[in-house]
This record gives sequence, C-alpha cells and structure tokens, in this order.
Amino acid sequence: YEPMTDSAMFWLKEYKLDGFRHDATKHIPEIFWRTLTKKIKKQVLIPNNTSIYQVGETYGNRALIGSYVGSGMIDGQFDFNVYDDAVGTFAIDEEKFSRLSNSLQSSLNQYGYHNKMSYISGNHDRARFISYASGKLKFSEDVKYVAWHRHIVITEKQSYQKLDMLNAFNMTIPGVPCIYYGDEIGLGGAGDPDSRRMMKFDNLTPFQANTREVSSKLCNLRKSYMPLMYGDFRFINVENADMAYIRTYFNEFAIVVFNKSKNKSVSVNLPARFKNTNSKAQFGHKFDITGTSLKVELEANEFEIITGEFK
Repeated sequence: YEPMTDSAMFWLKEYKLDGFRHDATKHIPEIFWRTLTKKIKKQVLIPNNTSIYQVGETYGNRALIGSYVGSGMIDGQFDFNVYDDAVGTFAIDEEKFSRLSNSLQSSLNQYGYHNKMSYISGNHDRARFISYASGKLKFSEDVKYVAWHRHIVITEKQSYQKLDMLNAFNMTIPGVPCIYYGDEIGLGGAGDPDSRRMMKFDNLTPFQANTREVSSKLCNLRKSYMPLMYGDFRFINVENADMAYIRTYFNEFAIVVFNKSKNKSVSVNLPARFKNTNSKAQFGHKFDITGTSLKVELEANEFEIITGEFK
C-alpha cells in the first residue's frame, strides 16, 4: 500500500491533478483508500489549501456504494442505480418518470441532499445511451456482440433530444455531474469496445453540433448558478410523461421541467412563494407563471430550465 499510494501522490503533485477516478473500488482493500486519502490530506489538501476529488466505480446497492464514501476514504462514487433508471426513463417512451424520481429520492435519502456522488451520462463498460434512445440498440441485446457485428449510426433528432434531457437532468440535480466523453455531442456505440470510439471534434452533424451547444450551456449554467450547485431540491410534479422539480438558494431559484408526452405543454402547481417572481427560460421556450400556476410550452422530448428571483 505504501509504494502504490506513493505513486499516486507523485502523479498528483507532479502534474497538478484535480483528482482520481478509481476503478473497481470494492475490489481493493479498504486500507488502500484510507492510506491514500490520509496522504492526500497531509501532503496536498492542508499545505496547499486546495481540493482533490476522488470518485470511485462500484456496482452494487446504495449501502455498499456509500460505505466507501467518507472523510477518511473517497469523496464520492458513480451512482449507477440512478444512472440505470435515468437511461431507461429517458430512452424508453413508455417508461414512467416515477421510476427516475423514486430512484433519485432513494439516493438522496442514502447519501444526503448535498453529496459528492457522481451522476454520469455514460460509462465505458456500458453501451452508449443514445444508441438505446434511437432504438437501434435494444436493451435485450448482447451489447458486446453488437459491438463487433453492427455499426450503429444515429441520425434521428429525437435521439439527440433524449440525450439532451439526460444531460440536463444530471446537470440540475444535487451531486457532481459527469459527462462521459462523446456524450456532449451524441457519439454512438454499442458495448465495449464500441463505447470507446475515437472522440469526434470536427465535421459534426447539425444534430451533434446542437447537442454540443446545449451541453456547453448546461455546463456553464451549472457552474455559475448557485441554486444548481447548492440549492435545496424538491419534486413538484411527477406524472407518467412529464416531471418537474425546483431548486432554491436564498432568493434565487431554478425550475426544471421535462416532457416526454405528445402534449405540447406542461402545467405545474408551484409553492406559494412563487406568486411574485422575476424569471427567465434559459432554453427559450415560452412559459407563463400566473399566481402559483406554471405553464411551459414543450414538445415531446424537450426540457426547460426557468431561473429567477423572488421579489
């Protein structure tokens, strides 16, 4: 454990890294994590008054995943439980939003409303979300077999819209959002190794360019708007095909609304505090707040983030 953690410390200090993504956390003895974290605190965090983010990868139930998170161990882990439910909810038209809201609520109950768990758009061990969203890859298929026998190309607008919703969800809930490379443009792929295609930086299709623009705006909004970083969290509407939640931080707020239905608008009842506000739709959809009633014009597979201040 001493030479392995010394090696990790060399990388941190020599290359000024911001943190580590640790593979297969549960398969490594606990003493390694405690030894490494102790050295990070004594040699980097305290002397430099800085922060290092350690995120782990563990498949299992929430109690198991959370058992490696703490002041003497790592900061957070990928929340695969919420990820799996988010993939199913946003990719499958018939899947009810209650599946996702119940899953996120379970994680908030387990890890707390202000946690450092990581909420991901994808993972190298999994097929790309957008491949499922397009319908060109089935959940029942052997994704590794498909990786070697079929080339998936994504050309449908709604597939990219569904990916935009997934990224918007991750960027607006508590925790640490994480975009797996390529999911900011809609890179396709089946299972490993097809989920590790070379990144595409140039010659993007119009749909890919638009998803990159949406992803960039989401990232900038997340890192600059306090309610999305530190605000409290509350579901205000969960229906079969639409969902909304609010985050508030002192006198600022964000209302996040998703629509999967063919209805062209979503109506939500807001808490009494919202009777008198100044607000703006970050993604340009028309909306109206009358009293405590919110109506947002959204097509199927669209979302909106309404930000504002209480008067």
